[in-house]
Formats: sequence, C-alpha cells, structure tokens
Amino acid sequence: NYKSISQENFIQTNNAPKITDMNAVLWSNTAAITSITLYHRFSNTVAQYSTAYLYDKGAGIVHTIRFLIDNDSLFFAGLRSFQLAFSEFTAKGVDFKDFMTAYTGVNLDAFFEEWYFGEGYPTYSVRWKQDGQNVLVEISHSASKPSVTPTFTNDIEIFFNRMGQPDTVIRFPISSNIELFTIPNIGTLSTTSTINLDPNNWIINNTGSIIQDNSLSIHENSTSKDLLITPNPNNGIFAIDNLNLKAEIHVYDMYGKVVKTITFEPNTPINLTDLEKGSYLLEIILSGNHKRLKLVQF
Repeated sequence: NYKSISQENFIQTNNAPKITDMNAVLWSNTAAITSITLYHRFSNTVAQYSTAYLYDKGAGIVHTIRFLIDNDSLFFAGLRSFQLAFSEFTAKGVDFKDFMTAYTGVNLDAFFEEWYFGEGYPTYSVRWKQDGQNVLVEISHSASKPSVTPTFTNDIEIFFNRMGQPDTVIRFPISSNIELFTIPNIGTLSTTSTINLDPNNWIINNTGSIIQDNSLSIHENSTSKDLLITPNPNNGIFAIDNLNLKAEIHVYDMYGKVVKTITFEPNTPINLTDLEKGSYLLEIILSGNHKRLKLVQF
C-alpha cells in the first residue's frame, strides 16, 4: 500500500538516515500526514496517492516499527527479506505487518490498528514529582482524531536531566491515555530543562505540557481495589499492592513468551533480577480471573 524512499535507503545501504533528518521530513507536511489513514478499503482518492500519504506517513510508521522492534540487525534483515519474498508480487500493508511479526517476533497488530488503519497522532503531556531520590511520572496523551483512534499504545521514550549524574533516557510502555510510573533511585532532576519527550524522534507526535506537580500521587488514578506494582519502574524487586491472596503469576516478555512463572504469597516481594532489564507483562491469575499489569524494569 505504500513505498518509502527513506526506507528503501534503509534496505539498500543498511544505514538509516539521521533521525533528526527523518523527523524534519515527517513534520514538513504535518497536517497532511496526521489527518489521513494509510488504508482505504474501497477508495481511489487523490489523497491516497499524495506525497504525504505514501511517502511521509509511510516512512513514519516504518521508522516507528524500527523503534518497536528495538533491534536494528533484526529490523534491517527483516526489510531485506520482505523485499526478496515479495519481489515478484504485489504486497499489501497487512502483508508487511504479518511478515515482520513472524520474522521478528514482535506483535504489530495494535500498532497497525492505530497507525495504519487509524488516523491522527498523539499529543503527550507529563506531570512529575520529586520524592526523595525517586521520581513519580504521569504520562498522558490525547488524540487528534479521537473518534477514529482515541488511544496510541506504542512505547515512548523520555529524557531526564539529572543533577550530579549523567542524563538518562527511559522507555515507557503505554497501554492507556494516562499512565503513572515511579522511577526508583533516579536521583534529583534538574529544575530547568528536566524532561524531553521522544528525544530521538521515533514517534509522530506533538508535545503538550511538561510540569512539576507536587500534588501528584501514586494512587491518583487508582481505586483502593486496584492491583498496583510498586515501585514501577524498579530494579527487578517489587511488590503488588492490594493482592492479599495466593496467586499464580506468569511473566511475559514483550514478544509474548512466558519467561517465568511465580507462585505468589501475600506480603512477599517478587524478584525478577534473574531476567534481563526491559519491559515485561505480568498475568496474575486469581480465582479463575486474569488481571494483566505492565511492569517496567529500570
């Protein structure tokens, strides 16, 4: 359904253009890029074949897929293999999704629903609070086309400027329009130029407000019965608040593979330090019901 000159360059040279250059290309025609879907079931409109439609947003979502796969060797090899596999055929966007999902093990279904079949883009805002050496971060986003795509569930990176320590970038998994995280032992953030959203320009987005809010609370977006991972992100050791019964917990990596199964006892911390740092999904099984929570390891 689309062809991207920039991504053709990825395939042929195995070298990506500078991310800042890609961002400039994508945002040079922002209104057109963000107001259209890449998929038209029965239409044959002029917009469907426009530069913004085919080249800019097409390049943009392939660029973001590179970020989601988070492995350049695998990403580039997948692009080359896809080109070879469909060299004598007409490929659709869903063909690319299915091929890259099978090749990399990264499920792209939700991403395509939001960015390929959907419309618009997210505007991210951040509220944060310093709590000793920890920082509480609320990441929220609104959608430019909420009637079509109300929520974008791709990961987002945030740059943190720290006092007396090297600056750092942390990747956060997003599954709803408001997410709340505790970052343990990150140190003291600078009071000026503290936070920068998507510093490497992986996502087509706008930045809303970024404010320090000392009224922010870890329980702000939760009811008393919610299960909460605290702290989150963490160093691999954490608790699950409000879980007062014995439970079985399956730990999934971001490829959907079970990497650990735990028998949980109330008031007992969970230790995942034997796993690599990254993002994991917990499936908590209680009385025949399943409750899924995302966990971020710092």
